[in-house]
Order: sequence, then structure tokens, then C-alpha cells
Amino acid sequence: MLGDGCRSGIRSRMHQLSDDLKGTIVGFLILLSKGLLDDERWDWDLDNCDWSRYQSAFSDPTILRTTISVFLNKVTIDDRGAVANYKDARFRGFQYFRTMIDSKYSFAAVLPRFEPSEMKEPDWCIWET
Repeated sequence: MLGDGCRSGIRSRMHQLSDDLKGTIVGFLILLSKGLLDDERWDWDLDNCDWSRYQSAFSDPTILRTTISVFLNKVTIDDRGAVANYKDARFRGFQYFRTMIDSKYSFAAVLPRFEPSEMKEPDWCIWET
């Protein structure tokens, strides 16, 4: 549970994010939570998904934190503060998450390969000050 200091820190910094970025993050999380990993670049079959494995991965804070980090590290913002590459960032985040839930989609098979900088997680402690 977040301490009062953490909650107030998040509230005071959320206004610094553009509405477009906030919507992008919320949209990504909603699609991810529903298993809607559709993209024209691959064949994702929601009906054949192992839901127990999916729910376990989605409930695992380490997997979820890294998935969101991959997504956010791919997002680019234009000069107006709008997200310029939502579909590409979404797909890259989905690629990482799928390696965690689909035994036929291995981490080693993902192209292009994940760079360490893509999986670098933000310092969450700054939100607690």
C-alpha cells in the first residue's frame, strides 16, 4: 500500500504529464489487462490463451513493472507533448509480456532483440519523496 507521502507525491506530479501521455498509459494497461494484444505484426489468438498463466503474469509485479517499462521506454513524445508512436510502443510492450505468457513465443526469438535500455526500469523511489 502506498504511504500518504507517496500518494501526495504522485498527485502533485501527475499534472506534469500531458493528457495524451496519460491516455496512452491507461489505454495500454486496459488492453493488457483484457488480453487484447492484437497487432497486425503477429498472430495473437485470444481464444487459445492460457488464462491462468496470463493472470499469473499480470499479477506478478516484476513482470508487470518490466512490461510497462518496455512500453514507456519505447514511447516518444513530439514537441506538442503528444505521443508519436503509440502503436509501436504498445507492440513492443506486448512483445515483452507475451514472452512471459506464451511458451511458443520465446524471449530469444523476439526480433529485434530487446536492448538493456528498453527494459531499464525508472527509479520508482522518486515518486515517494
